[in-house]
Amino acid sequence: MKSKLSSFLPPLAAGLLALAAAPGLRAQYAPPPPLQPFPGFLNQELRAKDPYWANWDFSGALRMRYEVKENGLGLPPANDFRALTTATTRNDNGYFSDKLLLRAAYTDKWWSA
Repeated sequence: MKSKLSSFLPPLAAGLLALAAAPGLRAQYAPPPPLQPFPGFLNQELRAKDPYWANWDFSGALRMRYEVKENGLGLPPANDFRALTTATTRNDNGYFSDKLLLRAAYTDKWWSA
């Protein structure tokens, strides 16, 4: 009959061997290169056709907003309509606003605009 110590030694030896090899396994990891920012659809298309477009950067931003002002009196002179309102008149104002910003930039070795 085997003793408890002889049945415990092989798993113990395998665990110690795995712990001894662990630092060497970690050193083999090479991180991937960092991601490049997306230049945009227009810039990507222009740069694919001609490499001289790489100095140019075209971009834009479209911001849209919808606001609802329910039962708002506003500040003078916007509240001049108060004399015309009655108990049944509702003062609900809703409007849509947008802003379009376009950008064109040029970057050279020593200057940019």
